[in-house]
Amino acid sequence: MIFTYYATLVVCLIICIFFYFRFRRFSNRVIMYSSYKDIDVIVSRCKELSYSNVLVKHLASEILNKTRLNDSQLKQIGREYIKDLIKLVGPSIYKDLSKIYGNEESLIFNWLTEFTMKVLSEEVTRYDKTIKESFSLQEEG
Repeated sequence: MIFTYYATLVVCLIICIFFYFRFRRFSNRVIMYSSYKDIDVIVSRCKELSYSNVLVKHLASEILNKTRLNDSQLKQIGREYIKDLIKLVGPSIYKDLSKIYGNEESLIFNWLTEFTMKVLSEEVTRYDKTIKESFSLQEEG
């Protein structure tokens, strides 16, 4: 009789501890997701700074020469962008974002995709302007 009482008490205690840690883990995720908006503001600013650093270092010559980037140049510049961005964001926010995205690979993939799309859209915008300028010069002449 006493053994059954203690066994039931131990089982209930184990179940309570299990649910406590599950709830604690869940509440940590809720806190992390609720603070994502604050983190996103910081990361957006860091992305702007990193992009401007890469723009000054590498892309300025391509813009002035009006040349397109090939794939290897874009990959190299993308790697430098990611390294710079990770330094600017800092290790704690980087770890939090890695947890939100699932792992570091998917986070870096998303950042690289965003960077590539930004570079390519700016290239298209630049070429559209040069085409419009060349047509306006032909019409005047």
